Amino acid sequence: MVAMRRAVPYIGSMKQSLNYEQIVEQNLLGVVRDVLDIVAGQGQLPGDHYFYITFRTGAPNVRLSQWLKEKYPDRMTIVLQHQFSDLEVAGDSFSVSLDFNGTERLTVPFSSITSFVDQHVNFVMYFNGGDEDGDGDDDESPLPVIKKAAKKSRDNVIHISSLKKKDD
Repeated sequence: MVAMRRAVPYIGSMKQSLNYEQIVEQNLLGVVRDVLDIVAGQGQLPGDHYFYITFRTGAPNVRLSQWLKEKYPDRMTIVLQHQFSDLEVAGDSFSVSLDFNGTERLTVPFSSITSFVDQHVNFVMYFNGGDEDGDGDDDESPLPVIKKAAKKSRDNVIHISSLKKKDD
């Protein structure tokens, strides 16, 4: 049996160094593609999973209605949980129908995604141009960031570390 090798896009020229940041980002976007492909194959989200996907609305090949483009000229976050249907995943994009007081069909290229969140398992991925710190600025970090989302603290919980005497 011959192992099939996934095609990696050629990046740069032989005179330049390898662009690891772009290779890593493409592979991490592949994780989003694979997750959405699993959901599309099952026809629904497994268990209590739900996704927040933020993307640049002005990116090439993004398709959404004119009123959504006007309402969200830069970025838009969609939630895949209950009110979505017809999820289709292609090699470079996904399409989904969402209920915005009527059904809207969106096509989102993976290259336009700036963040992917699975809130059920506290999993977050920020991609180049994503707003990791939530300050509204595009953070142009060279590498995508993967981290667990912070769990909300409860006011009635006292952490044991706050009771320990600190050495000065």
